[in-house]
Amino acid sequence: MLRFLSPGFRGAAVLAFALAAVTPAVASDATALRVTNASAGSIGYMRVPHHADFVMQTFTLEAWVDREGIGYGQTTDPTGSGIVSKPRENVCGSNIASWHMDYSNSGQVMFNVAHTYSSSGLYLQSPILPDPLVRHHLAVTFDADSALIYIDGVRRTAADWNLGTVYYGTEQVLIGANNWACGYMRGFDGFIDDVRIWNYARSAGDIATWKDCRLSGSEPGLVGYWTFDGSNLVDQTGHGHDGTTTGTAVSYAALASLAPCTVGVDDEPSIGSAGIAMSLFPLPARDRVSVSFELPRPGPVTVDVWDVAGRRLGVWTDREYSAGRHEIGGDLSSIRAEGRHSGVRFVRLRSNGATVVRTLITLD
Repeated sequence: MLRFLSPGFRGAAVLAFALAAVTPAVASDATALRVTNASAGSIGYMRVPHHADFVMQTFTLEAWVDREGIGYGQTTDPTGSGIVSKPRENVCGSNIASWHMDYSNSGQVMFNVAHTYSSSGLYLQSPILPDPLVRHHLAVTFDADSALIYIDGVRRTAADWNLGTVYYGTEQVLIGANNWACGYMRGFDGFIDDVRIWNYARSAGDIATWKDCRLSGSEPGLVGYWTFDGSNLVDQTGHGHDGTTTGTAVSYAALASLAPCTVGVDDEPSIGSAGIAMSLFPLPARDRVSVSFELPRPGPVTVDVWDVAGRRLGVWTDREYSAGRHEIGGDLSSIRAEGRHSGVRFVRLRSNGATVVRTLITLD
């Protein structure tokens, strides 16, 4: 644990620290979930039991998909086939899911968030993809103020939200399907891979940077993560949100490998005085680092970066924040000290008289 041995971290502050070992992980892509929803006799998808972890007022849903067809029973349903959803099943109507991300027949990504069950919510759709029957990374985010859709790491559409809280019941999470009722058999036909559910709205930069990378599963805010690489439905976060299959048309198949990339081991959050938590990801970092922090009460926050000689290299944020969880991105090109790229830096957060410091390891 890093400690400041001189108040205020001014001048050539004396530092004592221990660096934890870090082990880079190379992305792999052994198998993906193959669901074949093509007819009444060919139905299959994945269920994840309801849990309080999935009752989120801010969130991100991500998945790699390779669509083979339009799915089963899609001809009269503009919503399309379900990729990730939390719907009230076996009922009819609009806004009957807390949220769902779907693929329409025409090749649009569809995103729905409900405020009042069967009454009010937001429907958002992307432009039509010119090549919907190839592999794409799809992501949707919701931050309680707006909803956004990303395709292959690029923001494609957005809409404001002013309805209040998101509706939640005790519905299960479905992967490869949406609500099954009224003749709308919203089953996906194709490959689904690397499904991630976060309990906050990921930034555009983080979605684009990490979509190609396998994660450790311990990243802050990651509440569900299914890679399907072991030909199983195990949740890689360790939270126990393992899935089960429904129907017989569920299998595992290899896909073309994702581009190799190196991801760092997540830094365990440091709990400072006044209960402020802060963590960094990835470690080590090369170009950018995400700084996640949680505030027990609102107030001014300053996040700055220092070298081992006690020189301040840059300021990443200096403004008021609300209570709760936040994430900012740090550009490492702005903190290169005396031309040196690799080495040890320190990220310091100050808020309401409290200070938290984390060690940042940077690479060339």
